[in-house]
Amino acid sequence: MQDSDFWAPSQPTTSTTNNYAYFRGADDGYYDCTSSTLCGCGVICEYIDPYSFTDFENACLLSPNPSAIGYLSCFTLNRNAITFDTAQGKCTEFPGGFLARVNTVDMGTFISTALWAKTGLPPTMPLFNGLRRYSPQWYWMYPNGTKSAANTTSLPWDAGQPLAGDCALLGQNGLLKTGSCTTNQWYLCQYRNKLHEFNRGIADLKASPSVVMSETYNMSFRQCRQSCQNNGDCTSFSHSSSNNTCQLISGNSKATVAASGFNWYKPEL
Repeated sequence: MQDSDFWAPSQPTTSTTNNYAYFRGADDGYYDCTSSTLCGCGVICEYIDPYSFTDFENACLLSPNPSAIGYLSCFTLNRNAITFDTAQGKCTEFPGGFLARVNTVDMGTFISTALWAKTGLPPTMPLFNGLRRYSPQWYWMYPNGTKSAANTTSLPWDAGQPLAGDCALLGQNGLLKTGSCTTNQWYLCQYRNKLHEFNRGIADLKASPSVVMSETYNMSFRQCRQSCQNNGDCTSFSHSSSNNTCQLISGNSKATVAASGFNWYKPEL
């Protein structure tokens, strides 16, 4: 975890070629730089034991882009300023990529802390993510151009937001603000770890009515799980194999009630 004073004043810059950083002075902080600048710098080594990254985590951490692992996903910060429409098709570093779905305050805080230490993202470069407005509704957008309606009440909006604008941008504080989809901005990609999407279900639980997004009958477990994965607001789901009932759940996933025959499935973050 990096402290909020990790970077030196006015750092990092918006340069897309400065992929390294060096530390200068006890109170100064870090400066971004190119690889050639590092030639005259000393080295501090850290050893982690045991080395236990999975193949998915290892690939994510070796990305040439700033990356972080969490929420069963790999997040990458892409420092190529482009429009939203162009960014939609650019999350191709790993299979199944899409513009990130930052749908809770906790997720926004995690990303801002892990990727830029809360203060390292240039204020002029808030990030495109998967959220776009087609008035008056906000939608999660998918790389193939399809979309699903977003639950705006649970989104991590900054104070006074949303305002006018057709895109939501993720700021350095991990909160969303509105802006134009046609400006050139950096963007945030998300790649899900398909091997470990959901824990084994917890028996005899389903959602309380306050957090149920939908309840669908005649839906298999696999269809139910896929439906949750494809919905940007779904945080967990319940399924009954006896009558093939599927509940999609949003928001506080602890809001459950006893229900014989149901199993509740929640990702391990």
